[in-house]
Amino acid sequence: MVQVCPNLHLTPEDRLDAIRHLDRQSTWESLNDWRYCSVCKKLFSGRQIEVLGGSCGLGPLRLHCPTVACNSTPADWRSRPVLNGGSDEGDLRFSSHYTVAVYQDNGR
Repeated sequence: MVQVCPNLHLTPEDRLDAIRHLDRQSTWESLNDWRYCSVCKKLFSGRQIEVLGGSCGLGPLRLHCPTVACNSTPADWRSRPVLNGGSDEGDLRFSSHYTVAVYQDNGR
């Protein structure tokens, strides 16, 4: 039987530091930044990421997708737009650079 290490209970500051250290492919400005898991197709924030390992004796610290039964890691996550400050107006900011193409239909 495989022993499962529970999600570590970290302060928000320690959680953000761990995520920044272990997810080197993307920039985390805060725990409110969102990612899209290409494995389970779900969105999640830094607050939801599982930080496992370390003090429970099961090897080094590691990050896992918070979706039940999804064992994806940061290599499987993609940056997505997030609401700026949680506003309802839809004011978006991006955690990575994106190119947006806008097409106008002139009735043709």
